[in-house]
Amino acid sequence: KQYVDPAHSCEWITEEELVTEGLVTKKRSNNIMVNERLVDLGIHMRPVLEAVEDAIKKYAEAKKQYL
Repeated sequence: KQYVDPAHSCEWITEEELVTEGLVTKKRSNNIMVNERLVDLGIHMRPVLEAVEDAIKKYAEAKKQYL
């Protein structure tokens, strides 16, 4: 909303609604991913909030080119 469309709004729905509305076939599976092996290989992962914000900023820039 901050970077792409200030007028955007969304409505959160439950896991059950995702299934009953046909948006997914099964409920969500929660998993924990570990990155120790990546660190051992010299690969650095950014914090998720930083990465998502960067992706949204890039999307907003790309979107401007098509308007």
